[in-house]
Amino acid sequence: MTEQLTRGFVATDREVRCPFDPSERLAKMARREEPTRVTVFEREYGEVEVLTFHRYADVRALYNDPRLDHSFIPAPDGAMQTAQPGFFPRFHGTEHTRLRRMVAGSFTPKRVAQLRPRIESIISELLDEVEEAGPGVDLFKVLRPSAALHRDR
Repeated sequence: MTEQLTRGFVATDREVRCPFDPSERLAKMARREEPTRVTVFEREYGEVEVLTFHRYADVRALYNDPRLDHSFIPAPDGAMQTAQPGFFPRFHGTEHTRLRRMVAGSFTPKRVAQLRPRIESIISELLDEVEEAGPGVDLFKVLRPSAALHRDR
């Protein structure tokens, strides 16, 4: 059976020995100067050929190009379908600036530092739950819906 990649393969194609390391396939693609053509399987559209860009300058140029809309994908009939509603890079110009200003205060170094104790507490509780579950833990069963995430809201 031929492997069917989905568009999320970049995030999921990882080495077993360390899930933070990209697979050899991704590492090889990253060493290329030019974009790589990859065939992926889209549930709605079947097999689709996509370009993956690897160099920082290329990716940055794409995100800053107003001709591209990053949250829509073309349907076979040419219509545009929302792929990720509310995807921030989708907004451009004054609309992007307006939305960015609305959330910027939540991400200042001072605000993030204030959140640190709460984040550390949540992580500690979640890790305790995982440890209690023992080896071979199913994270979805153990951590969903975790009290640690919903307390003090």
